[in-house]
Amino acid sequence: MSTTKRKLLSFKDMFSSLVRINIVNLKLTHGKRSVFSHLNQNSLCDISQKAFDWALDVPRKEGKMENWKKILATILKKQKEDRGEKKIKHSHERLRVEKFYSTIVNPAFKELKSELKKHGREVEIYTERRDFASIIVNFEAEEELDYSIEVMISPVRVFPRPVIHYTEWASSRRLRAEGLLRRGIQDYDISDITKEEIIEHFLDEYKNYIKFMH
Repeated sequence: MSTTKRKLLSFKDMFSSLVRINIVNLKLTHGKRSVFSHLNQNSLCDISQKAFDWALDVPRKEGKMENWKKILATILKKQKEDRGEKKIKHSHERLRVEKFYSTIVNPAFKELKSELKKHGREVEIYTERRDFASIIVNFEAEEELDYSIEVMISPVRVFPRPVIHYTEWASSRRLRAEGLLRRGIQDYDISDITKEEIIEHFLDEYKNYIKFMH
C-alpha cells in the first residue's frame, strides 16, 4: 500500500473517531433530545466514508488545477465580454427611450396642452429630461392633474408606466397612482405604444379626476 493511501486510511479512522466523540459530547450536553441522537453506527460509517472519498478526490482535482492561470484568464475575459455586451445593450436601450419621448410622449403632451388651454386651463409640460416627461394641469389657481410617463428598463424590455398625481380639493391631500397604458396582458414595450394611446390614457385619468374629485 502506498504512503498516500495509508495516510488517507489513517485520516478516515481519525475522522470516524472524532465524529463518535462529538456525538457522545452532544448527547451528554443535550440528553436524549440531541438533534444528533438519531445517528447510528451506519450513519457514522457513511459520514467517514464520504470524508474518505473526498480526501481521495483531492489529488485528482489538484491535477486538474495545474492550468489555474489559464482558467482565471478565461473567467475574467468572459466577464469583460459580458460587461461590454451589457454596455452596448444599455446604450441601445437609452437611444430607444429618447426616441420614445421625442416622437411619442412629448408630441402627445403638446397636443393636449394646446387643447386644454382652449378650455381655460393653465398647462405646463416638462420634457427636459430624456427619460421622463410630465404634464400639469391647473384651473383657477388649483392643480387638477399631474400626469407623467416613466420607463422601467428590464433585461427583456423597456416598459412605459404612467404615474398620476391628484390634488383632492376637499382635503388638499396629494394622491399618487401608478397606472397601465393598456388593459389585459402587460407584455408590451415602448415600441408598441402610440401617441394616441398616451392621449387616450390621459383623458381617462382626467375624466376620473373630474368625476370623483368634485
